[in-house]
Amino acid sequence: MDQRYIALRMAALALLVLLAVVLPGSLTAAANSAPVASAVGSDSKGAVVVLTDSNFEELVRPATGENGDWLIEFYAPWCGHCKTLAPTWDKLATSLASHPTLHVAKLDATAELSSARRFDVRGFPSILLVSRGRVFEHRGGRSLDALTAFALSSLGKPAAEGAPLPGPPAGWQLALDGFLQLATEVQGVVLRKPLAAAVFALGGALLGVVGTVLLFALCCERAPQEFVRFTDATTGQVRVVPYVRAAASPAPSPATSPIAPAAAAADGRAQKKQQ
Repeated sequence: MDQRYIALRMAALALLVLLAVVLPGSLTAAANSAPVASAVGSDSKGAVVVLTDSNFEELVRPATGENGDWLIEFYAPWCGHCKTLAPTWDKLATSLASHPTLHVAKLDATAELSSARRFDVRGFPSILLVSRGRVFEHRGGRSLDALTAFALSSLGKPAAEGAPLPGPPAGWQLALDGFLQLATEVQGVVLRKPLAAAVFALGGALLGVVGTVLLFALCCERAPQEFVRFTDATTGQVRVVPYVRAAASPAPSPATSPIAPAAAAADGRAQKKQQ
């Protein structure tokens, strides 16, 4: 059986095994991912709006304030203080639902790196009010009354008292944040789920093997070269030249070979000289 065909079969089998190991976990992770952010409208009043990097500018409009004022919690899923604040934050959204311009929102700062970097989020939870192109930071208590007082009092303050609205972060900052986050997540997976880490490493090694086999099969594997030896009729020298075989043709016999007449004539003259 052709060696390239065998190599391709092996590569296909290895790829199927890799998909069987990795794909179910990927589908499970996608199914358990966070829901899509809520849109701003009458239906969202009284509910916490979920912000992401992709919808932040469209929903909040921080530079112009066209979509009202936004009280935003920057949280981390693993943060204990954030988990404690979650019920109070939901109650706050309900209690402020009657306010004509104020929206209550939250943003996962560990997943939405661009927004977290933009507002220089360093601790969790961080609570900011974005209003009229300015930013007001909450530094007090996290009770329902304290949060309500902060939101309403900040709206009554002159805009000049707030910090300037920061611009989007540079691309290299996002790349650095993404690399650090990936390193942290890999370390956490290795520490919490060593079996999953081993499966991931095995999948990577298997993928490398698949790539190597495919590269070998498509680029490096060649059939051995055949050569034909004959005696030049003019000079009497023995020459060796490559022979190219047709795909479905049998090996040429000496009688049908294109170099056979010259070789036969040279051999005949040599025999006459010997006689």
